Amino acid sequence: MKILYLHIGLPKTATTSIQFFCFENREILKNKGYCYPLFPCSNISETRNAHFLLESITDENGNENREKTELARQKHYREIEILFEKYDNIVLSDEALWHKLCGVKSNLWNELLAQSEKGGYELKVILYLRRQDTFAESWWNQSVKMNGRVLDEPWEDFIKERYLHIDYAREIQKIEKLIGEENLIVRRFEKQNLKNQDIIHDFLDVIGLEYGDEFAEMSQNRNISLLGNTHEIKRILNKLPMLDREGNDFVKYCLQDIAPISGARYPSRMFSRQEAEEFLGQFEEGNAWIKDKYFPEEEGNLFDYAMSGGEKWEKENPYMQDDIILFMGAAMLRMNRQIQRLEEKNEKLYFYLRHPIRGLVRKVFHK
Repeated sequence: MKILYLHIGLPKTATTSIQFFCFENREILKNKGYCYPLFPCSNISETRNAHFLLESITDENGNENREKTELARQKHYREIEILFEKYDNIVLSDEALWHKLCGVKSNLWNELLAQSEKGGYELKVILYLRRQDTFAESWWNQSVKMNGRVLDEPWEDFIKERYLHIDYAREIQKIEKLIGEENLIVRRFEKQNLKNQDIIHDFLDVIGLEYGDEFAEMSQNRNISLLGNTHEIKRILNKLPMLDREGNDFVKYCLQDIAPISGARYPSRMFSRQEAEEFLGQFEEGNAWIKDKYFPEEEGNLFDYAMSGGEKWEKENPYMQDDIILFMGAAMLRMNRQIQRLEEKNEKLYFYLRHPIRGLVRKVFHK
């Protein structure tokens, strides 16, 4: 039976690493009968190949053209059917699917099932769970860091007002009713629960493969967190009305330059120990249900509930002033490097204008 594996998150469970691994190893996966197709969407990394399910095509005024949106999605469904003529397994991934499928895009479940029946393939949904308190903290950090003026409210407001879809048991029960519990694969994003304590090894195991030397290794962490005070500096800068995508990227990269320094000097988290325990308490019953259903042979709890991560972050901490100075220094150094690169380009352009023949010869023989 042909299988479509749909990896829906959670966000902040190394989804970026999984996507880049599959993207960079596409040819090797094809040789094993697995296809990680590319369905490009505007302003979205091409590695997130399931985002077409959520893409909205808009007109020049920013209003959704529902007809074009539907046509584009149906086009990709047809492409998937064609790919199944050659491959037995297709893998799609996008971490935004978790929140959307649990909320405003829940109707997509019926569409996905209808398409699988029409195409004659099975739908298997892969879901990685993360302990609710650490997920909430990490998702807030990501929301502050993301492109555009996404989040500028304080943590205390975010955790009260944002519906994060972290009552996992309730959401899983909904998914089971829609697609059948046999089609949902649940894993835990905790090192001790991953195969070989590695997310890539574990994901490959989920889809029926084993990691080997033929795969290209991941080169670096693709999604660097804002540690120490850097998330607060970014949150405040998100209030700037002129902060466009390019400006946001510049600020983000400057803060990521200093995040390891700030995090090492002020290791902290957004919850206090007591707050984290109280927050987790509301999910105790549901988490126990998941553990008993999906991991019945294991002893203990669904997650490791040991508390770590340092003290609760406080705005009036003794390191904020130093981190602001570090941020300004990092910004100046990055701007200086950009100026140097522009000067080098200008010098080359000036040389080509003054000496077009010599410039052409240099360009041909120094490729």
